[in-house]
Amino acid sequence: MSDKVRADLLFDYLRQVLPEHDQNGNMVELASDLEWHNTTAQYKCGQEWLRGNLPAIQNTAVYGHVASLVFEDDIIADFVTFSYVQLIYDVLANRAQNEHIAPVIHKLRSKQNDIRKVFNPAIQGDVFASNVVVVNLNDVNLEMKKTIPLLLCRRIYQEHKTSFQGKTLNIVIDEAHNILSTESSRETESWKDYRLETFEEIIKEGRKFGVFVTIASQRPNDISPTITSQAHNYFIHRLINQKDLQSIASAVSYIDKLTEESIPTLPTGTCIFSGMAGQMPLKLNIKALEHSLQPKSTTLRFAPLLSQN
Repeated sequence: MSDKVRADLLFDYLRQVLPEHDQNGNMVELASDLEWHNTTAQYKCGQEWLRGNLPAIQNTAVYGHVASLVFEDDIIADFVTFSYVQLIYDVLANRAQNEHIAPVIHKLRSKQNDIRKVFNPAIQGDVFASNVVVVNLNDVNLEMKKTIPLLLCRRIYQEHKTSFQGKTLNIVIDEAHNILSTESSRETESWKDYRLETFEEIIKEGRKFGVFVTIASQRPNDISPTITSQAHNYFIHRLINQKDLQSIASAVSYIDKLTEESIPTLPTGTCIFSGMAGQMPLKLNIKALEHSLQPKSTTLRFAPLLSQN
């Protein structure tokens, strides 16, 4: 990276954290009084060269404007600001792989409002102190449905792996096609690969540290084949879509042709169990929960709706 490119990057990072206007409401251009000279690879302010010239540096617009940086007493905004400042220090010291770190900070900055809708920084204590923790993502957008499980699962997996003492950790992912999908138009390829690789690592390596994953989905074809093929036991409810059926057929090696052909005709409450826990595929009839305990996921009946109108 040339000195000029690096200098432009540093100014760009400063623009992300410094106010756009001064105390009088005037627009501030950080490099307005600076002139770059390629021959000496440094800036000049008026008649003064800046390299090693502290008095001249203190007279620049950017130096004066840095004093206006104020932390907002908002842990999310302050974390973004701190990340940019730390990145500036690391770039100056040639410690940062800028092309990898900067996009992550930019993404975090653009998603601040979405994060505030989900996380309340004012709440103290360990969310994961309880034996069972339920994270409800019903009211978040699709992108956050992919991001939040990634961050939470990676954190609890790494902590469990580091401090493993024989206890188990069970991660249950409902509507898994929203979280483990191979297709996504809302995220970059690198971010999608990172998301899938994180969950694939948990599923493939987690069992060594007592970490087990249960996934539930109506669209198994949308889930990474690496993930579906790593499962040991399957509860297969009715599937009609041909691609979903093909996905199950390729992932489940414990199922015979006759049982496979019966999947599209399974009635409500019935599933096929197949896996290492059983010697052969079994057709199971699941007893319905009491009405007060049933989830609100029952398909509405069309005829009663017509009679109401």
